[in-house]
Amino acid sequence: MQKYPTLKNAPIVEAVIDIKVAYSDEVSSETLLSVGERIKSDYPRSETQRRAPILVEKNNNVDIIKRTETQVYGYRFWSEDKKQVVYCTKDGFAFSRLAPYKDWENFKKQAIELWEIFQQQIGSFDIVRLAVRNINRIVVDTPMIELGNIFTAPPVPPLKITNKIDNFLSRLTIHKPESEIKAMITKATAKDFIPAKPAFILDIDTFYNKRDQKVKEDQAWEIIEDLRNFKNDIFFTSITPEKLEEYK
Repeated sequence: MQKYPTLKNAPIVEAVIDIKVAYSDEVSSETLLSVGERIKSDYPRSETQRRAPILVEKNNNVDIIKRTETQVYGYRFWSEDKKQVVYCTKDGFAFSRLAPYKDWENFKKQAIELWEIFQQQIGSFDIVRLAVRNINRIVVDTPMIELGNIFTAPPVPPLKITNKIDNFLSRLTIHKPESEIKAMITKATAKDFIPAKPAFILDIDTFYNKRDQKVKEDQAWEIIEDLRNFKNDIFFTSITPEKLEEYK
């Protein structure tokens, strides 16, 4: 495993650990809400998430799409400062930390504690997908920028036409060699991009998704650790050494 330096000023604006599950029985909204009751002292704010499932019916071999009545999909439980949020849904569990992000060990420890509460309240299920995601915001202090000074693999326009980029969106999915781990890497101009102080997004979503082979409980956090290591491989090879110096 490659060793990387600890970044005291890491550009992470959101870190997520996501565990998707398939329930043995239909899980009720009351059961999901009971997780919030267990963690209410640290996560006092709650928000209901709703979805309207879509049904597809055939009529003379033509697909007719019908939107059904809105249903409770799950809940979000926020910390008082709204920097951390726990998701309990019909799809599973997730834990998110917004900036400032301290360190992986602290983040993972909290996720495990919350996950154990989720398990106790929910009951029987199979783990079907694991993910570790970091969204990084790369800020440049000058309007005169060269993307090659930020990213090791920047987007390149056809130089015979122009070398000016107003905005961009680049998305790539890669597979870790000899592994079931994949990653979706997204680079883009930030939504609030302004020429005077440009900002860019580097979104790294590493995941393990193999529905024909359920993840054993004792393997889950080992895989999550592998996902985090792959995420680090991608981050530290995506940013130039000069730009990385700013975060040390």
